[in-house]
Formats: sequence, C-alpha cells, structure tokens
Amino acid sequence: MKRRRLSAKTNLILTVAWSIVLTLFFYFFSDTPHFIACCAACPIAIGYMIYAYFKEKRDDRKAQELKPEIEDGSYFSSPEQREKHLEFAQSGGWEQMKAKDMKEDMCLRYKSGNSRAMILMGSFFLVISPALLLSDEPLILLPWLALTAFVLYMGISEYMGMPVRRWLKGTKYDRESLERSYSGGKLLTNGKYSINFGHEFIIITTPKSVYAFRP
Repeated sequence: MKRRRLSAKTNLILTVAWSIVLTLFFYFFSDTPHFIACCAACPIAIGYMIYAYFKEKRDDRKAQELKPEIEDGSYFSSPEQREKHLEFAQSGGWEQMKAKDMKEDMCLRYKSGNSRAMILMGSFFLVISPALLLSDEPLILLPWLALTAFVLYMGISEYMGMPVRRWLKGTKYDRESLERSYSGGKLLTNGKYSINFGHEFIIITTPKSVYAFRP
C-alpha cells in the first residue's frame, strides 16, 4: 500500500492538537517547572509548522502554475525558454551530480535546513524525556514521546528524500534507463527543485513529487 506524505496543513493541525493536550496535561498533572518547559517547547514547534505551512502553500502555487506547461512539454519548447536554456548552457552554468548515482543525488535536494531543524527539535525533545520519567508524574512522558516521535518522523522522512523513494517505487520507466539518462544529462537545481535534461528523459524534482517524461 502506497503511503502518502502528510501535508504541512495536517502537520500543523496535529502539532497544535498535541500541544494543547500536552499543555493541559502538564497544567493539571505536573509541577510548575515541567509546565513551563512545555509552554516553551510547544510554541516553538507550532511556530515552525506555521512557517512550513505557508512555505508549502507558496511552493504548491508555483508548482500548479507550471504543471500544465511542464506535462505537455510547452514549458521547454517555447522560444523564450529555449533561448534562456541556450544562453545558460553557453555560460557554462550547468551543474554536476554531487553523488555517485541518481537516487542519492536527487535525495540530496531534501537534506535542507528545514529537515535538519525538525530532527534537531525532535532530538532536543528526546534528550529531555528522561527528566520527565524521573518526575513525580511519569505518565506525562507518554504524550511527550508521541510528540517527539512525530517531529522526528517528519524531519527524518524529509531528510531521507521520501518523494524520490516513492517515485522510484512507482515509476513506470525502467530504472537503468532513468539512471543512464540522468547521469548523462544537464542539471539545474534550486533548493528542493531540480531539472535534469537527459538524452532520454527530463526529470524534475519538487518538494512533494518527482516527475519524469520523454521530451
């Protein structure tokens, strides 16, 4: 069964819900220091999720604007784009692969500051978990660990490049053909976005998905 990546909106809702549950739990069943720690940690998590939500909305809007042109090939075949690509190629601006194979190189796009921030935040939550276990109310550790696991999962899954891994499992094209085309192609990158102009395929990565088609 194919797993779907949780959207930033869903992550925000879940984080707010867990933060409310944790805050109420700490308020009624814990001491003041733990309640203060919760009040400090939860707004950080919510603030980051709000940032991720608006960033994803902006990226989605850009992707939707370009998707029809990319899918029918008109984006790359227009005279304006061809001229820009030619000028860029003549300037020697094509990038090189930074990894030994296609999968690893594409996954590098997702090793961003956002994913690292999520992992660091989850690690911080995990480090202070033993203190909760030794407290007078060890049951508060359960919802805290749930929030910690959620934050770590989101950070690690993005850091590992899950859109690339899902695409490779579900693509209809032969893996060797994709690899050969990507390795010999011309590469442009911008954050989590990249376009590889290969001799057989054009391969595009976005924050959510990967697309491949024959030009």
